[in-house]
Amino acid sequence: MTQTLLDIRELCAGYRQPVVGPVSLTLKRGDILALNGANGCGKSTLLGAIAGHVKRFSGDIQRYGTISWLPQVNSTADELPLTGLEFLALANVTPKGLPEPLRGALTSRYDRLSGGQRQLLRVWATLHRNADILILDEPTNNLDPASETFLIGQLKSLANQRAILLVSHEQPFLERIANREIRLSSPGVAA
Repeated sequence: MTQTLLDIRELCAGYRQPVVGPVSLTLKRGDILALNGANGCGKSTLLGAIAGHVKRFSGDIQRYGTISWLPQVNSTADELPLTGLEFLALANVTPKGLPEPLRGALTSRYDRLSGGQRQLLRVWATLHRNADILILDEPTNNLDPASETFLIGQLKSLANQRAILLVSHEQPFLERIANREIRLSSPGVAA
């Protein structure tokens, strides 16, 4: 039997008031679950609540493992005078296995890298924190086709040991990677 890593029941989450929910879903080891829905329906809010960064108004979140979260919005690291290597070190991640085209980014200042290079470093840090559950909000933002293909390979190689929950507006990407998909609608989830 496949191990459940995340179990959500009737979750309502938001900021000053609930903006998403009630949502129920289960994520098991080996799942690559795509969360779909229209702009503004609460996908990013839901991911933030699962990661513990957005207020939960009601419902239950059971995590049976550690979480690594890639938020949609860039972090404050974009403004810090760090090299790519220092950025990875802050995330407690090594560059071992980093693709050759991105190795040059290790010695460059992070705030001077292209949007795609920064996104790849952010994704790399999220994927390689050795967490059981990966939560990825728009991981393909700013990625070129070669980087997207690299990301798909990384996700597929990690999927057997982990559970992955992701949001992307790139439907072809989701079709290539997800083995489950649910649609978020107001006021909840429809399978």
